[in-house]
Amino acid sequence: MVDTVVFGMCTRNEEDVVRKTIRAVRNQTHPPDHVYVCDDSDDSTPDIVRDELEGSGIPFEVFHQERYDGHGGARQELYERARSVDPDVICMLDANNTIGDDWLESILRFRAENPEYDVLTGPECDTGIHREAPSPHDPLYYRHAAIAFDADLLETVGGWDPDFGRGEDWDLALRMYRAGSKVFTSTQWCSRYVAPDPPDLTRKRIARNPTSVPYLAKYGAWYLTFHPAQVLKDLWSVCFYALFLLGLAAIPVGVGFGLLATAVVVGCGFVLAQRRYEGDSDQPANRLERPLYMLLFTAPAVARSCRNVADGRYRT
Repeated sequence: MVDTVVFGMCTRNEEDVVRKTIRAVRNQTHPPDHVYVCDDSDDSTPDIVRDELEGSGIPFEVFHQERYDGHGGARQELYERARSVDPDVICMLDANNTIGDDWLESILRFRAENPEYDVLTGPECDTGIHREAPSPHDPLYYRHAAIAFDADLLETVGGWDPDFGRGEDWDLALRMYRAGSKVFTSTQWCSRYVAPDPPDLTRKRIARNPTSVPYLAKYGAWYLTFHPAQVLKDLWSVCFYALFLLGLAAIPVGVGFGLLATAVVVGCGFVLAQRRYEGDSDQPANRLERPLYMLLFTAPAVARSCRNVADGRYRT
């Protein structure tokens, strides 16, 4: 029996790239049974999607994001629509990515031969990787650009958490891991960017990155033991701000210069640690600019996350 497959995609002002992405779905050697697109655009993106899918023979629906906000909300709305057709497999594809024509055919063939794996995803192209990804600490455990989920797994974990405007992928990866999911990654399922992300988008993403606070609120002490590095980096940034502000307040006093110097040392240490943690990248924003942005934005983000927790978000 052949699996029933749904493709889901979130779009927001993607008119420059989405046509190639939709064509990659339309041209699959094994076409999906349904395509759902959750859109939050104020440009021609939804019209382009409809234009590409009409006449393809693939049932599709383009709908406006309404129930939830952010990335997690959009993916959850897609998931709730996908459940209505009772699929076996739910695939998610980012709107700025393309996949090979045999991507889905290869996914289904691997599933038939290896039913123990319930999540299949691709690493960077041209790496030759073909292996299991054991936990969320493995960067290949959850590559959301092009990924296929067993629908039963998503039913077990409840889909995406709409409280996470960003960081929804990490949250889902944690719940997948705790549910005992098995993930396999292979370059045959990789995706390629249609166009590189602009630097300002990278900065916006960093500014909205989630801190450890929502995960600690949701998972408690388990998260501290599972991923202490993020908690420590958040504390690092908060300490930098505290030392810097205290130093400014005490500048007329000799201790102020000591506090400022300590803040500089803490900040430099944070940048170096962030670079080591994330690894070097060919993108200039990831070499020095990204760690600096992380240092400057993390402490305010911690305060914002604490306010969200106080408002009742991120409940288990």
